[in-house]
Amino acid sequence: MKTLHLTLFRRWFIDILEGTKTEEYREIKPFWAKRLFQNYDTVTFRNDYAKDAPLMVVEFKGVETKTIYHPIHHKPMVVFAVKLGLVLHTENCDKLVSDKQLSMALETIQ
Repeated sequence: MKTLHLTLFRRWFIDILEGTKTEEYREIKPFWAKRLFQNYDTVTFRNDYAKDAPLMVVEFKGVETKTIYHPIHHKPMVVFAVKLGLVLHTENCDKLVSDKQLSMALETIQ
């Protein structure tokens, strides 16, 4: 079984974990072209570099190029889109809280 290893910001990690994000994007660069276009079975995402960082294993469904509106750069960009399937395994994810869950908790306190 061949695995692609990627690190993510918390926001994107939680979105994939909750099933609301089904693609992960990477800039079109030679580094990513060489790395992404291989026959992977799974993608292992980490939300940090620590030994006990949240981790999940997700089905790898392929890669395609796609134009998206980039949420950070605020402009259309052509990117590599890593297609994701089911979340197969998680570790150390019990302490993660999504922004939606956090807002709901804060509303109940006020």
